[in-house]
Amino acid sequence: MTADDVEAIELGGMLPITADLLVRLAAALEVAVDLHVVADGRNTVVFEERAA
Repeated sequence: MTADDVEAIELGGMLPITADLLVRLAAALEVAVDLHVVADGRNTVVFEERAA
């Protein structure tokens, strides 16, 4: 992932946000990601710090 890709995400650009991308971001940031997807569209994504 390039700095331009990250900037596109931050600015709400056209880069598709996928579960795989969220996992890659979490790995790069060394945090855990919790993705909760529900049928009614109230989806949540939470990045949590790893325990030291």
